[in-house]
Amino acid sequence: MDGARVMHLIPGPHEHIFTATPADRLRALGHAETGWAILEGDDVVGFFVLDGDFAALHDFAREDEIGLRSLLIDSARRGEGLGQAAMLALPGLVAREYPQARGVVLTCNLRNKKAYETYLRAGFADTGEVYLGGSAGPQHIMQLRGPETKEIPG
Repeated sequence: MDGARVMHLIPGPHEHIFTATPADRLRALGHAETGWAILEGDDVVGFFVLDGDFAALHDFAREDEIGLRSLLIDSARRGEGLGQAAMLALPGLVAREYPQARGVVLTCNLRNKKAYETYLRAGFADTGEVYLGGSAGPQHIMQLRGPETKEIPG
């Protein structure tokens, strides 16, 4: 991904608490992380990171899960359903780019209700566990399992 294409994206009011700007996130990419642009036609409307090493850093994640991090829809495009559309398309991207993965895992701040609802509508399930390692407070742990492994342990 050409990082320059996502530099114009900015979080909405109060979202900076929950996600980094693409510029900050791209500077901090780990060796197993890849930044992805969210497109609507030719327009870059959002950004996220997929982390192939997420399970090594988070004991709640399975080895066969890819971590989703830093999802951001540009503040000028909020409310158009772009986040949900991107999350609905995510399984296809993961299947193509990470064929070894059997699911996606993420954390979502307990105060970030809109993001939480978006993830639920896109098929993610709340595991019922809470991650306490986030810099902005407690976070829901959410999973989207692939077709071979739909069960979420609980």
